[in-house]
Amino acid sequence: MTRLVLTKFLLAGVLIGALVGGLALVPATAQAATGRSGDIISVGRGQIVKDDLYAAGETVTIIGTVEGDVIAMGSDVTVAGRVTGNVWAAGSKVRITGAVGGSVRTAGSDVTVSDSGRIGRDIIFLGESVTIDRGARVTGDAIGYGESIALAGAVGRDAKVGADKLLVSGRIGGNLTANTGSRFRLSDTSRIKGDVTYTGTKELARDRGAEVGGSVDFTKREKERQSFLDQLNGQIFWFLASVLLLLGILLYARRAAVRASALIGGRPGISLLAGIAFVLITPLLAGILLISLVGLPLSFLTVFGYALVLYSAKVFVALAIGSVAIRKLPDRFWPVFGAGTLGLALYYLLTAVPGVGPLVAFVTVLFGSGAQLLLFKEIYDANRKKYGV
Repeated sequence: MTRLVLTKFLLAGVLIGALVGGLALVPATAQAATGRSGDIISVGRGQIVKDDLYAAGETVTIIGTVEGDVIAMGSDVTVAGRVTGNVWAAGSKVRITGAVGGSVRTAGSDVTVSDSGRIGRDIIFLGESVTIDRGARVTGDAIGYGESIALAGAVGRDAKVGADKLLVSGRIGGNLTANTGSRFRLSDTSRIKGDVTYTGTKELARDRGAEVGGSVDFTKREKERQSFLDQLNGQIFWFLASVLLLLGILLYARRAAVRASALIGGRPGISLLAGIAFVLITPLLAGILLISLVGLPLSFLTVFGYALVLYSAKVFVALAIGSVAIRKLPDRFWPVFGAGTLGLALYYLLTAVPGVGPLVAFVTVLFGSGAQLLLFKEIYDANRKKYGV
C-alpha cells in the first residue's frame, strides 16, 4: 500500500517533468507552432494543423490531422486522428486511438493504445494502468513502467517494462526484459521472437500455447521486508538536510517563517484550502505558459518555485508543531530553531511508519504550501498598502 501511494505521488511529479523535458527538446522551428488552451481543446474531423500543436486544457481531443508534433496536457487526452510527428502527452487519461508517425512519450494514470492505434516508432510510458490493446501496433520499442501493464498488441522490436502486474498476450518482435512484482503471465496467444529476461519475486505463469523464440532467464528478487527501524534509518539523511534548510530559512527570514507557522495554527482551514489550490492549479499554469515560446522561461521558473514551495512546506509545519510543544514560541533565533528541529524530528518519525507515512507527508505539503501562499498574500497586501500600488 505504501509503495502504491508513493508511486502516485511520483507520477504527479513526472507528469510535469515529462512535459517540460519534452518541450526542452523541441527544435527551434517550433516557433511557428500552434498553441491552444481552454477547458476543451479539439482538432475536429477534417481539420488540418500544418505545424506543431501545443495544447493545454481539461480535455484535449485530436480527431483531425496534425502535420507536426503534438505536445498535450490535460485531464483527458485523446489522439484519434493522424499525427505525422511525435506525441508528448500527460494527463489522467491518455488514449492513442489513431495513427502517430513518430514516437509517443506519455505519462498518466490510465494510458491506452487502442485496437486502432498505430505508432510509427517507439512508445515510452509511465502510468498506473497501461494497456496496448490486441489490434494496436508499435513499430519500434515499448519502454516504461506501470502498476499494471497489459501488452496485447504487436511490438515490432524490444519491450522493456517494469510492473507489479504484467500480462503479455500479444507479439513482441525482439526481446522482452521485465522487472515484475506480484504477477507475470505469458498467455497462450503471446509470441515473443527473442529472449525473455526478467527479475521478480516468483517465476512467471506461462500458458501452454505461449511461444518464446529464445531463452527464458529468471533472477529471483527477495521480498523487501523493512522494519520500522530500517525505515527510520533511511530518514536520517533527509532529516539532517531539512534541519539545514530550516537553519537557512531562519537566518534569512525568521519572522516570516514564524508568521507562516502561526497561520497554520491560527487559520488551519484556509491554509489547507490554499494548499490544495496551489498543488492542483500551479502545474496547470505551468502547462499553459509552455504553449508560447515567450512563456517558456516563466514556465521553468514556475516549476522551480513549485518544487521549492513543496519541499520547504515541511519546515513551516514543523515550526507549527514545535511551537505547540513549547506552547509559546519566543521571537529569538535559538528557541525558534529548537522548536523547528523538534517538529522535524516528529515529522520524520511519523513518515517512517508504514502505511501512515505517505499520508502524513501529503497533508504536510498541503498545509505548508498553503501557509506560504497566505504569507505571500499578506506581504503583497502590506506592500500595496504601504506604497499605494
